[in-house]
Amino acid sequence: MSAPKRKEWELSGSINFYESPVHMYGANFEQNITGDDYLNLIRTEFLIEQSSINETFADALDIDFSNGEIKTSNFTNCGINSGNGDCLDFSGSVVDIKNVVIRNASDKAISVGEETYSTISKTKITEAKIGIASKDSSSVIGEKRRLIAVASGFQ
Repeated sequence: MSAPKRKEWELSGSINFYESPVHMYGANFEQNITGDDYLNLIRTEFLIEQSSINETFADALDIDFSNGEIKTSNFTNCGINSGNGDCLDFSGSVVDIKNVVIRNASDKAISVGEETYSTISKTKITEAKIGIASKDSSSVIGEKRRLIAVASGFQ
């Protein structure tokens, strides 16, 4: 899948939800070999649980100006085709992450930016260039995180 394009506009996600509430339960997304984001949520309320995204070109899940939770889900082989992909990328959002496993992020496992507020609990990150990056006046509250074989660690 690739991002939709028209003469007048372009979306960054292969799958996009704009101002549309989202509840994904047991959703599995695999092998996206083109595009900037596999799944992009923009200005929406969301709940993602018992779901997975595996093998993405760049970012697996990009959440912009949205509020919600990601629970009991897996993100694997993010950005393997471009060499530059985050598993979870947040901008201007409020996100609660619980019981998530992230493995093999070519860039950041979790990128928290643009005044995002995020809580992270019981999350395991392995094989990421950067484990958790907090930037642009963002806030990350974490408990019971487990980082294994992360090259750069925390920023």
